[in-house]
Amino acid sequence: MNSTQDPATGTQAALPVSQERGAPSPRVWPGVVIGFGTAVTMWILWYGLHLPSIRVSPSVSAAVLLVALLGSVALGTRGLGPRAPQAGLVAGLTAGLINLLLLGSKLTEAGDAPGEASASLIPSAPIIVAGFLAVCVAAGFVGGLTGNALAPQRLAPKGFWLARFALIALASFIPLITIGGAVTSAGAGMAVPDWPGTYGSNMFLYPIGLMADPYIFLEHTHRLFGTLVGLTTLTLMIVVLRSGSSRFSKILACCVFVGVCIQGVLGGIRVTNIDPAFGAVHGVLAQILFGTAVILAASLTSAWRTGVTLPTETDRAAKLSRGFAIATAVALLIQLTLAALYRHTGSEHALWTHIGFAIVVTVIVAVLGFLLQQAEGFSDAGRVMRRVGKTLVVAVAFQFVIGFGAWAVAGEGGPERVVPTEAIGTAAAPALDRTIIATIHQANGAFLLALAALALGWSYRFGRAASPAKPSTEGNPGPRPALG
Repeated sequence: MNSTQDPATGTQAALPVSQERGAPSPRVWPGVVIGFGTAVTMWILWYGLHLPSIRVSPSVSAAVLLVALLGSVALGTRGLGPRAPQAGLVAGLTAGLINLLLLGSKLTEAGDAPGEASASLIPSAPIIVAGFLAVCVAAGFVGGLTGNALAPQRLAPKGFWLARFALIALASFIPLITIGGAVTSAGAGMAVPDWPGTYGSNMFLYPIGLMADPYIFLEHTHRLFGTLVGLTTLTLMIVVLRSGSSRFSKILACCVFVGVCIQGVLGGIRVTNIDPAFGAVHGVLAQILFGTAVILAASLTSAWRTGVTLPTETDRAAKLSRGFAIATAVALLIQLTLAALYRHTGSEHALWTHIGFAIVVTVIVAVLGFLLQQAEGFSDAGRVMRRVGKTLVVAVAFQFVIGFGAWAVAGEGGPERVVPTEAIGTAAAPALDRTIIATIHQANGAFLLALAALALGWSYRFGRAASPAKPSTEGNPGPRPALG
């Protein structure tokens, strides 16, 4: 690893990540990472502020999103020193460009019905876009100045910003999976009958005024968040391929992006063919991709790249955990597939098998959780495994309890009931209790699978590091930043 000598102490200090071989431009990359993170935060807030049951006024929404931009950039630029304002400018511009995908909904006239969206932009659209980007850049600059005042300059270890970007990409999956679950729970899967457009309109220019119907809002925003994940994973793949990351990380980055593309096509086929089977495959693949993205993010952290030599007893414990992690991942995939079959096809056999198999899954996950907690705590990998183990036990207990709630509610409402397109605008709003409970149950199931994938990845890495005959060759990442 590249280093410089501190003139005051004579010790070697890690260079900023931007000076590492293969890293993107030092003047741009931190700002891009912060900008993507800011955009993900703003998209989640935008979604909550525009829910048909909440829908706040445009002035309040704009104020909340502006504060979110300022705060996110300020927190992201802490420790960058004199480069913080410049990074803030880049972050503001990056977030603004990504947010144009949402702003388009305000640049067209709304008709009286879903199919009457204007195909042309309003006359003032160019002025609105230019003003929006200017505000984002200015807010980013102010956020960078604030970040510079919040903390002194610190040096980042090798791969720090790449690892942070991988976490941001991972975070972008969470609202997509959650909204996808809400679409199924509410029966909104066919609320928009065409693809990739929305009622004949460009997806990014569909008027916000026509999203008042809860079914259209759920399905349309699910597609929008899919584009956010696609853009984020594409950028991550490109940067990982250009970096000095391991072959394992590069393969995973390509798999995640290609999987996201396939997932988008499957979603379109599910709409155009009206085939519930494609809906079930679409739902299960989303959770597999999420678990893969979790391992990718872990493989880019400094802890993953650190080589350690551990006792033979720890190596045996890691191998045992790895075996249970494989069993847990397989059991969870079976359980999630059964749930998807019931939610999309209404199969009673799938439902009762899912309920009975839940006991087996709970036991396997709990055993894995307790095994992981036995890992040695003197290494980064060991500490991560212990935390994953504790989280697994809590998450599976919660899943078991919330599962009864989802079953009770589903017993009244049945599986997914797709609202026909002709009923949009006149159909009763989806039952909130059924939608919320079923969505929480589905999202927590995805979280459990992601934890199992993380346990599998770390137990594999831990076992490799524990073997003296197979020392790590991925280099020492250098000192970690003193993050607050």
